[in-house]
Amino acid sequence: MSKRGVRFLAAGWLALALGGMAIEAQAQAQNQAAPPQTELQVPSAGPMKSTDLGPAIPQTAPSNVNVQPRSPYSATRPPNPVPPPPEIAASLDTFFKGLMRSDVKKSFGLLLQGSRLAAQEDSVNYYVDKIQQALTLYGKVSDYEVYDTRIIGAHLVATTYISSLAINPLKWRFVYYRAGNDKGWVLIKLSISDSIDDLVE
Repeated sequence: MSKRGVRFLAAGWLALALGGMAIEAQAQAQNQAAPPQTELQVPSAGPMKSTDLGPAIPQTAPSNVNVQPRSPYSATRPPNPVPPPPEIAASLDTFFKGLMRSDVKKSFGLLLQGSRLAAQEDSVNYYVDKIQQALTLYGKVSDYEVYDTRIIGAHLVATTYISSLAINPLKWRFVYYRAGNDKGWVLIKLSISDSIDDLVE
């Protein structure tokens, strides 16, 4: 090989070596600049696990919808699948029939009429969005039924419904209050979950 060829080959190897060093240095710089990863990044199984809307929620931002790590539906007593008082049952029938028509926002607004929960506008909008996501993910509501009703004294009723969707059911827990000087039932708390673990265990 001529001297010119040797010089050309040596220059090529030098350029390749310098290029490799530059790539390695760039990779090291990127690794040093990268922020540390958190140890656990566990995505939720669906659009909601257990979400509560009630008077204890601060009225500040969308974060005032509390996602609980444990289901509020578990109980040691067996379920009591009887309808709630007629006034409550009629309101919930209207609500679920609206969901069956995929009219989430209007149905939710009617459900909250007369309730202080309606004043939590950010939470209500967040909740409507989550319900719409659930219907998109699991399919339309095709049916619903009472799972449990608990009469607590003369002024409180807690009732749980299960709505049937194409892929996965949703559980709804409604808590109603009736003041001593008022005959009307008012919704004071609403919870929804796409987990059925406590029902099948």
